[in-house]
Amino acid sequence: MSAVEYGSRKDRRKKTTAKPNVAVLLLLFLVALIAFLYIKPVWEYHQPDLTAPPDIYYQGELCMEKGLYREGEIYFPLAFVRRYLDSNIWWDEKNSMVIVTTEEKVYHFVPDSKEVLLNLQQQVMAHGITASESIVYVPAALLRELYEADIIFSKERNTVSVRSAQDQYLTGTIDKSGRMRAQATRWSGWTGELEKGETVKISSEAGEWLWVEKENGSMGYYPKSRVEPAGVNGGVPEEKPGESRDAFKSWKTLQEPVLLTWEYVFSTTANPAIIGILDGVQVISPTWFQLEESGVVSDKGSQRYVDWAHSQGKKVWGVFFNDCEIDLTHEFLSDAALRIKAYEQILEYAERYGLDGIDIDFEYMYMEDKEAFVQFVREITPLLHEKGLNVTLYVIFHSTSERWSRCYDHRRLSEVADYLIVMAYDQHTARAGSVASLPWVERGVVRMLEDVPAEKLLLGIPLYTRLWKEETDENGELKTTRSTLTLPQAEKWIEDKAAKVVVDNDSGQHYAEVQQGKAVYKMWLEDEYSQKKRVALMKKYRLAGIAAWRRGLEKEGTWRELTELLKSDGELPGNTLSQES
Repeated sequence: MSAVEYGSRKDRRKKTTAKPNVAVLLLLFLVALIAFLYIKPVWEYHQPDLTAPPDIYYQGELCMEKGLYREGEIYFPLAFVRRYLDSNIWWDEKNSMVIVTTEEKVYHFVPDSKEVLLNLQQQVMAHGITASESIVYVPAALLRELYEADIIFSKERNTVSVRSAQDQYLTGTIDKSGRMRAQATRWSGWTGELEKGETVKISSEAGEWLWVEKENGSMGYYPKSRVEPAGVNGGVPEEKPGESRDAFKSWKTLQEPVLLTWEYVFSTTANPAIIGILDGVQVISPTWFQLEESGVVSDKGSQRYVDWAHSQGKKVWGVFFNDCEIDLTHEFLSDAALRIKAYEQILEYAERYGLDGIDIDFEYMYMEDKEAFVQFVREITPLLHEKGLNVTLYVIFHSTSERWSRCYDHRRLSEVADYLIVMAYDQHTARAGSVASLPWVERGVVRMLEDVPAEKLLLGIPLYTRLWKEETDENGELKTTRSTLTLPQAEKWIEDKAAKVVVDNDSGQHYAEVQQGKAVYKMWLEDEYSQKKRVALMKKYRLAGIAAWRRGLEKEGTWRELTELLKSDGELPGNTLSQES
């Protein structure tokens, strides 16, 4: 190769100019643009839509319901209140009325009115319940008063934070200043700023992020590494020494078992002069107040009877009953205005006669009225307690019958009332059998105690029996008829027929049978032997006492014998049921 040729190639390389690579430049531009768009939220403020309904956060969780901001007050949908704060808040559609019940108070609200009935007395509130686009809203002021709810509304963020006073929450201290994020990522827009040493509420955790909330209501995600756990706050405050709640306390006599009996009143109350002394009976429940149409409560009360009972040291709990009128009961339970009308009458009767309590005997109801019956009891109980009156409910053992048993929510009812009396009788009503066999009663009590505290449950016992007649007709079919006998009548029948009394192991009772021609008469006795076992059953499960149906069916000495059994200790004579110490 010559020097000339080499030199010419070198010169040519020096003179050459590099041309830009368009593809590379375009790629770099796109990368820069994407990075800019992706990183931009890091310093961008997450601007909320201030024209939209406020978002509601409960315990730091975003709720599906939206708030309402009106005239300087924040309102919450009724559905939100029911879901998170009070599952018992009641909407009465017929009267467009919201009903709130607490242990001691009953509120009746009408939307868009500042007037409210508080324990049936009219009052005025600064902010009432309101309605907008067919949605009923409850004001924050009411939620704070009723549920001690911690509510913070951030107008700048258009969010409202709600916490129940009953719930605990974690708190933390900020280790390093920074910004809260709308999402659990550092690339998300920021929602607020936190300073070192600031205390926040911690609601939830998402990987390396915590959802935190400031005292002013602003909230967002913050790195877990920058938050030092500080402790647990909230929950039910401990009662301080010297503090006491002025709440109603149900009546009990020196912690002794209750002995109650009913006074059945058909048209007029029995003359006390012919009753005599009911040894050991502590409570008498006369059937005086019957539910009628249009919320009317009929009255068969007797001042003379109450005065006599009180002179004997007995309490009088008047019975308010529905007489098994299922459609009338449905109408009553479905209409808050009718219920208010009835409450006013019951309270008036209780004051007029100087009663000590009210018994509620609603039997045979539609299954669809189950919730409404609980609501009825929740409404009337605080009103009666306010007047110092005990509240007792009558219920039936659990069974598959919708209208006789499943219509009761035993658990929720026992949370409200002072006592429940289980009417543990009428086991057999169509075919021959015991009025209340002991194994059947015990199974029912065991099941009942799954829902009802023992100290609130009274065992209903029968002071009657049935005489069954069985005979085969000319077609070979068994025909069964019955008659109901008082204890003296049953005793006389056995004596007149010279019937042999034996122990029936299946029922745990005495049994008598007599054959006359083609007819067979059968009777399961409610005598001292049966009563001993029923009292033993009450003691075995530590129930509150005995309720006997009814005065007038007993024989001489029944009340004295029951009282002695209730006061006795240990195993009862003739008892085949085991007792727990």
